[in-house]
Amino acid sequence: MFALVRTGGRQYKISPGEVFKVDRLAVEPSSSVVLDEVLLVSEGDEVTVGTPLVDGANVACKVVRHERGPKVRVFRFKAKKGYRKRSGQRRELTVLRVDGVSPDGKRMTMAEVAAPTKAAAKPKAKARSKAAAKPEVKAKSKAAAKPEVKAKSKAAAKPKAKSKAAAKSTAKPKAKAKSKAAAKPKAKSKAKASAKTKSKAKSKSKASAKAKSKSARK
Repeated sequence: MFALVRTGGRQYKISPGEVFKVDRLAVEPSSSVVLDEVLLVSEGDEVTVGTPLVDGANVACKVVRHERGPKVRVFRFKAKKGYRKRSGQRRELTVLRVDGVSPDGKRMTMAEVAAPTKAAAKPKAKARSKAAAKPEVKAKSKAAAKPEVKAKSKAAAKPKAKSKAAAKSTAKPKAKAKSKAAAKPKAKSKAKASAKTKSKAKSKSKASAKAKSKSARK
């Protein structure tokens, strides 16, 4: 619901609960004011246009405070006359809050206007709450199911891995011991055989040297 109101030579579009500024009114703060120059009233699909005013319509407002608007600077000059003048001014304003709109003598307060909107907003809130609750349940079920599977898989996997590691640790020293035990005698036998061949070669070389010395003496 909204209405068009005229005051101070200006028109304002207002609705219940809205705060707006008008030209200074001769009233005190916290007092009530009734604006009776209503040009148009809209209630849902029904629109009432005045000619120029709507009969019996008025707007009840409460004075919030008095204040001054922003400063407006004015500069005047006349060409080739040396006339220069600078000035400024600030509007005197009154801040009003709309308490209710009365299109035909019946005042519509802010609570009455907001009631249909709240009733229409409740189903949406429920739908949102349900949509927000479902993912939480799914997330909880998934979070509860995953750790059990992981714990079981880890508990089942760790002993096997340990048994394999133990088997490897037991198998490796035996193989090494066997290989070392088998390798050492071979190495010793090879060393002995090579020593024998070397001694035989030396004896042969000594015998040939003696034979050569004998033949040379003869």
